Amino acid sequence: QSSNNVVSGNFIGLDTSSASGSFHQLVGVAVENGAANNQIGGRQAADRNLISGNLSAGVVISGTGSSFNAVIGNSIGLDATGSALPNAAEQQVGVWIGGGAASNRIGLAAPMEAGYAQTASSNLISGNRQAGIYLGVGASQTQVMNNTIGPAADGQSLVVGGAQTAGVLIEDAQANEIGRLGQANQISGNDLAGVRIKGSAASQNRILANLIGPGTSAT
Repeated sequence: QSSNNVVSGNFIGLDTSSASGSFHQLVGVAVENGAANNQIGGRQAADRNLISGNLSAGVVISGTGSSFNAVIGNSIGLDATGSALPNAAEQQVGVWIGGGAASNRIGLAAPMEAGYAQTASSNLISGNRQAGIYLGVGASQTQVMNNTIGPAADGQSLVVGGAQTAGVLIEDAQANEIGRLGQANQISGNDLAGVRIKGSAASQNRILANLIGPGTSAT
């Protein structure tokens, strides 16, 4: 089993010009088959990965035992300038979790007194074609905290030509947590839904204290 690895400071899926290259791969970063305690990104600006232009997903966490992995401080879906990729170059999903993966984290928990402020360790997950974050069958106890999901990096502007269908899609997944008091995600600028829950098995998920729809100034 792979554990305690750090993936930081990389261009994954794009060439060094951050344009959509011809070297398409299916997934940017895959954490699978019981890999645990791995970190994608980090707290410092230099740790940020730019993960875009992959055919399927930017990050995949899958499989029983793939737990306690953290995705923090990354830009997932846009190019290095914060713009949408050309049509047909976007990856389908920013972060995909399922297949029995439990207790993983997207975004870094900020101090409770930080209120609704975004943190430097938040992920920017925008410009993906279908969903910014997908929690599928077998995903449980995922924490999604302090992320910007859908808008441009400033939290106010729309991503021109790059609106995701849904910010967060939960499908037949249980006991996941999207935001909490003092740990808000900003989920806005998505095409159809900020948060969508579907499937008869989807249960005990909590969507709490997020900014859904407005910009960071609540307008």
